[in-house]
Amino acid sequence: MKYGRELYDKVGELLIITLGKNGSVLFDAASHVHVPALEVEAIETTGAGDSYIGAFACQLLEGKEPAEAAGYATRAAAITVTKIGGQPAMPSSTELETTVPNGLKAEVNQS
Repeated sequence: MKYGRELYDKVGELLIITLGKNGSVLFDAASHVHVPALEVEAIETTGAGDSYIGAFACQLLEGKEPAEAAGYATRAAAITVTKIGGQPAMPSSTELETTVPNGLKAEVNQS
């Protein structure tokens, strides 16, 4: 987390670090939040990061808080890696809401 905090200090805005099967970490001025990955049978990881960032951005635009948006984005990436191909593997919002349960617990740490 040390290097994430150092990078945040250079950027000065919300920082997201994706960690593949280890989830993601969000840094802001006051804290960092770890969102664990979902355990899935990964077939191909192409497009997982794009799927994550796209879903994350969509949620922010809909007014969600970053930690909640990261949970949604994690579900999107989890679905993406269970399929073959980049763009064809990315889930629709309907698929996201019906395929993967919404119940990720974020670990919030003051730093």
